[in-house]
Amino acid sequence: MRNGKHWLAMATILGSSFLGGVVSHWLLSNDNEATADETRPGARIVRASAFVLTGGDRQMRGAFRISPGGLPELVLQDSSGATRARLALMRDGSQVQTLVDRAGGSRASLRFSPSGSPWLSLRDPSGKVIWEVRGGRRRGRWQDGDLEQP
Repeated sequence: MRNGKHWLAMATILGSSFLGGVVSHWLLSNDNEATADETRPGARIVRASAFVLTGGDRQMRGAFRISPGGLPELVLQDSSGATRARLALMRDGSQVQTLVDRAGGSRASLRFSPSGSPWLSLRDPSGKVIWEVRGGRRRGRWQDGDLEQP
């Protein structure tokens, strides 16, 4: 190759390589990935729409995510994938914590209204309330046989 054509070929190769890198970065970048935001010295903020906890078998065991309704929630699942516990914020500003049995029934719920008034509810396997407190008023009667032994 003549000297001029050699430089032209090198410039073309370098230019196309750079352009290919820019295009592939643009095409392959994923806006759904977590990113670290280091806007303040020493601060490290990770932004994501969900954090998923997986077991050794790569199955989901829990998640801290945005619900389909756009609200934050924490969900814990057992080895079969069934939800066993949930902590969520509701649209009205209330908070709900729910514990679920293996059959999928809600067995214990703790809620706080937007004003902060508590509501604690315990249910038997059929879903019947066996003990409940709402805003300081108790309902139901606690008996020794109401809870199963572990």
